[in-house]
Amino acid sequence: DDDDVPDSEELNNGTDPLDPDTDDDDVPDSEELNNGTDPLVSDTDDDGETDGEEGTTDSDGDGVIDALESDEIDTDNDGVVDEFDVINDDVFSDSDGDGYSDFEEKQDNTLPLIPSSNNRDFDIDKDFVCNEHDDDDDNDTYLDSIDVFPFDATEWADADEDGIGNNADPDDDNDGVEDIYDACPNTILGTPVDINGCDLLIIPAEYFTVAATSATCSNTNDGEILIEALDQNYEYQVTVTGQNTQLALNSTSGYAKTVSGLSKGTYQVCFTVEGDEFFKQCFTMYIDQPEALQVVSSYLEAKQALDLQTMGATENYVDLTHVLQPLRGSRISLALQKGINRVKIYTDLDCQGVIEEEVFVSEKLEYAPNPVEDNLNLYIGGTDSTVKLAITDLNGMLIENKQVRLPASRIYSMPMNRYRAGVYILTVEGVTVRKTIKVIKR
Repeated sequence: DDDDVPDSEELNNGTDPLDPDTDDDDVPDSEELNNGTDPLVSDTDDDGETDGEEGTTDSDGDGVIDALESDEIDTDNDGVVDEFDVINDDVFSDSDGDGYSDFEEKQDNTLPLIPSSNNRDFDIDKDFVCNEHDDDDDNDTYLDSIDVFPFDATEWADADEDGIGNNADPDDDNDGVEDIYDACPNTILGTPVDINGCDLLIIPAEYFTVAATSATCSNTNDGEILIEALDQNYEYQVTVTGQNTQLALNSTSGYAKTVSGLSKGTYQVCFTVEGDEFFKQCFTMYIDQPEALQVVSSYLEAKQALDLQTMGATENYVDLTHVLQPLRGSRISLALQKGINRVKIYTDLDCQGVIEEEVFVSEKLEYAPNPVEDNLNLYIGGTDSTVKLAITDLNGMLIENKQVRLPASRIYSMPMNRYRAGVYILTVEGVTVRKTIKVIKR
């Protein structure tokens, strides 16, 4: 094939002795053997470009031609493929020679093959270490992990957290007293100070106990407030709303007192410390008292039940015809019996009063005919053996009043033939029945 490669050698290499370009990549077999590419494979580095297309160009100048370096493989995973990476197995190589490694540029989203693509704001101190990888971005000797201003070489601390560094801030602890007059320039942020910039006396609220006990009942005025100072390093004066004199809490009189005889209302309890003109700790307390018991009742005829809604107490008792039922909460529904039901509601405090109610649940009364001429048949439910019948006219004048005995059928036939035509009111009353009906006499 006249390709300067002896046929015997081509047979050993596996190339075609009759074809000067065995793999048809436009590069003769003899040149491929010189270049180091594979004369049997048209794309030696398997990057989608034939050896002929890539030729003998060395894009990254690393001494290895492009045909032997893939533009799809990044051996060291530094963000630059081997074909353009000056050192394929060094993650910190700098392919564009701008002083920043390919790996850093990959992480900083700059272009590792174009020096002009680097925004120098990514390297504030211009030490050729990108900010993301630089432990001291402003090169002020204070590591970024402790530097409040990591991009300002003139500042590194901000004691009062006001956004102004200590070097430029006239009041580092932000206590309202400028540093040149501040006797305590490093006061903890937020600590109250005196005119010299030093701590005021602080005693936390939890170092005081103020507890109220409500009055036992309405108008008894026996509420109490317990007062105690737990920090016994000081002497205290205590004022209570409505009290004419101050209470002293100290090692002599004790650090706990009780203010008694208090009526319902809101009280302010204030502690001050002897010898300190600034300290004051106040608490607002409320003395309550039980209100009078109130009950709203509703008779539910369809359910033959009495619904009770109570107000004024949390623990109530209900006595239904001498059967006691404790009531937890404010609502209860009572199942009633036929006849008279006596209900009594009260609380665990006698002073809240007692509410009593009687509810009569009548047996059924049916009647026919109506209008009536001769006899009015009355069916009276229940077990009463006798009932009282009372007839009045529409003006309320009593015409007849009698007690009758009911037969076993519980149907009583009431003669109406002696009454004149008109409208009458008939009342049927017994132990378990109490009904009133309107009767029309023809």
